[in-house]
Amino acid sequence: MDNIAEEQIIKFLEGQQKVLKEQQEEIGEIKNTLSKLVKQNQNNSSNNINKEGTQDHNDILQKSIKIANYTIEVNKSINQTREYLDTFFAKFPSKLKYEFVLGEKIKWQLYVLVVVLGIVITTSTITYNKYSDKNDYKLAWKALLEAQSNEDYKNKLINFLNEFKED
Repeated sequence: MDNIAEEQIIKFLEGQQKVLKEQQEEIGEIKNTLSKLVKQNQNNSSNNINKEGTQDHNDILQKSIKIANYTIEVNKSINQTREYLDTFFAKFPSKLKYEFVLGEKIKWQLYVLVVVLGIVITTSTITYNKYSDKNDYKLAWKALLEAQSNEDYKNKLINFLNEFKED
């Protein structure tokens, strides 16, 4: 009986060993498949990164081309305007051209501007001086001290000023 039990145990263990070998082979196949998938994923991700980089580069290039085209169009319109003004002013005699650009109208407007600015600056200065005189606290304290007839109270105010003096 012991032999039969030992044989059954040995057969059971051999079966378990076969199952273990099969499982190890399956695990090896799964590892190989996973490593292939990882390599493929890395290749795909690097390809995707390259595609995204190329797409971003193309977008920036398209924007730069649009800006360059806009700049060219603006330059063309400026040149056309310059040519139009040159032909427009070429029709006038030189004296009329001078008067058109720096005519008499500008001179009297400059005089008026200078007079108005002078009045504004003078008024602002006078107003500021009056404002600064009214808000000069040192003058106010001096006037307050001079108005005091009581010497003790005057000394108390002077000590107060010296104590809280701000320079």
